[in-house]
Amino acid sequence: MEVILLGSSTLKIKGKKASLVVDPKKGVPKQEAVAILLLNKSEFDPSRVSEHRVIIAEPGEYEVSGIKMSVNTNHRGIFYSLNVDNLDMVLANTSTLSSFTDKITGPQVAILNVDSEFDAEAIAAIEPRVVLLYGENSESAIKSLGKMGVMPSKKISYTSDKLPEETQIVWLA
Repeated sequence: MEVILLGSSTLKIKGKKASLVVDPKKGVPKQEAVAILLLNKSEFDPSRVSEHRVIIAEPGEYEVSGIKMSVNTNHRGIFYSLNVDNLDMVLANTSTLSSFTDKITGPQVAILNVDSEFDAEAIAAIEPRVVLLYGENSESAIKSLGKMGVMPSKKISYTSDKLPEETQIVWLA
């Protein structure tokens, strides 16, 4: 599984069989993917994603080209539980993460758009092995975690059998 930063708040999650694009925006290079996932429904441009079969932004259980996902919403926002290439992941905005921690069970990877507030306790509560931070406030979130020397990267990849032993913070910028 590979996560690629396409723009400040646009990602591509690429599995062996299929890819997903999160929050495609104007100005982002056109991508091919089977589905579009929306954390922010107000500003997205579906024309930036070719070959997509579905736009997912509502609660429910989905399976698209072997990628299983569960989508939950509440008054604060949306979060996705995904399984891509046998990796259990959570995708959410940090502003909504704390309101969903009771629904999140043991993700290996947390992909978080640091859109505003940052709650380090919410991350500790879900105990992921890898925390991928991106978005406009990601640099300050890394500092608030006390992590020094975290270098920004545009792309990162993991396999279910090669995850770090201790929680790793990754900065996508």
